[in-house]
Amino acid sequence: MKNVVSIGVLLLAAAAARGEIIDRVAVTVDRVVITESDLVTHLRVAAFLNGEPLRITPEAMRKAADQMVEQVLVRREMEISRYPAPSPKDVEPLLDSVLKQRGLERTKLKDALAAYRLSEQDLRESLLLQLTLLRFVEYRFRPGVAVSDDEIEAYYRNEFLPDWERSNDTPAPALEDVRDKIEEILVEQHVEAALNRWLEQAKKQAHIEYRNEAFQ
Repeated sequence: MKNVVSIGVLLLAAAAARGEIIDRVAVTVDRVVITESDLVTHLRVAAFLNGEPLRITPEAMRKAADQMVEQVLVRREMEISRYPAPSPKDVEPLLDSVLKQRGLERTKLKDALAAYRLSEQDLRESLLLQLTLLRFVEYRFRPGVAVSDDEIEAYYRNEFLPDWERSNDTPAPALEDVRDKIEEILVEQHVEAALNRWLEQAKKQAHIEYRNEAFQ
């Protein structure tokens, strides 16, 4: 055991002498490893998609780690249930939407990504993952969601009408005119709540270890 440790130390020292960067482990989820570079790429993509400056702070890294842990847990569940992943071609509409939102032409994408030290492949892989997770969440949790008339009426009375009156001078639409919209909002809330409950349970069943040195 002592010899193994010594060899490991020598390898690290040799890499340092050559000027190579060792990518530190940030989080482990059972046997799945999330590295610091994984977290930084996650933050770079998020900053690009939001059109915001990149901020790599301990707090941002921890938030990225939490999100990537949840992604690992969802992807594991997908593998268990053999949920078919989308094709890379399915990313094209989502990529077009990103370009429209950012006001970018396709020919300008490479330069825009370079400002965040990203490649188009980085972006495509992230969008494919997001699309996969969204579709799975809809598949896994939406079928079990039901919204009652009482819930719709309560939301209209307690949420919709006050919000409308704060931002509009015109009379609010009748409940029946916005029923479908309210129902969809409530369905999304229930799906998110079901996902969060499942994630909390999945985290308890997994061995998750955060390496503090990656968040300093």
